[in-house]
Amino acid sequence: RCKNSVDMFFANAKLSYARSIFDFTIENNIKEFTTEISRIPQENIMENWNFSSTLGKYVVNIKTNIAFDLGLGVSLANLLQNNLLFPTKNMITNFGINSSSNVSRYFDFQINSTYTHIKNVVDKRGAVTVNQHQTDAKLNFNLNKKLTLRYQINNLNLKQDGEEGLNYF
Repeated sequence: RCKNSVDMFFANAKLSYARSIFDFTIENNIKEFTTEISRIPQENIMENWNFSSTLGKYVVNIKTNIAFDLGLGVSLANLLQNNLLFPTKNMITNFGINSSSNVSRYFDFQINSTYTHIKNVVDKRGAVTVNQHQTDAKLNFNLNKKLTLRYQINNLNLKQDGEEGLNYF
C-alpha cells in the first residue's frame, strides 16, 4: 500500500510543430446552389502547432485512476476560393476527464468525457465555430474468467454556429 500521497501521481506534456509543403491547393468554386471542390497544382504550405498534457492520480483506497487532459492546436494553410487565395487558421482546444476503476475482480468501469472547441477563421474575417462534447462509459461485469457482460453508453453532442445542435446517443 502507498504511504506517500505523491506516489501514483503522473503528468506529461508534449509540444510539437510540423511544416508540410504540398504541391497542390484545394480550390472551392461556389456557384448559386453548388460548391465545386478541386485540387489545383499550386504549392501550399501547412503549419501545425500542437500542445497536449495529462495530469493524473491513482487513488489506492478506491482502486481508481483519475486523469485530466488538455490539448491546444493551431493549423495554418491557404484556401483558394473563386480564384482568390485566403489564409486559413484552425484552432482546436479540448479538455477531458477520464476515470477507470477495478472495483472488484467481478466489476470494473471506465468513463471518458471530452469537450472540444474548434474555430476556423478564413482571411481574418469570417469564423465558423464548432463545439463538441463526447462521453463514453463502460461497465464490465466479469461473470467468470471467460465471460464478461458489458454495458456501454456513447453520447456525442455537436453544435455549429447558426445551426441546430445534434445529439447522438
